[in-house]
Amino acid sequence: MAAPQHRRAWSLAKPLQSDAYLSRTRADHFEQLKKAYAKEPSFLDKLVRRTVGR
Repeated sequence: MAAPQHRRAWSLAKPLQSDAYLSRTRADHFEQLKKAYAKEPSFLDKLVRRTVGR
């Protein structure tokens, strides 16, 4: 999954965590999405990297 897709996937999945069935049966999937989203650089990180050239 491409980096921008993690943000979209997490925005769709986050509200679904409150569903009792899904939170019980898909907890591992939610955790994977959460980790991938956390690893994604922020907009500010990307901007600084482009500005500095790294």
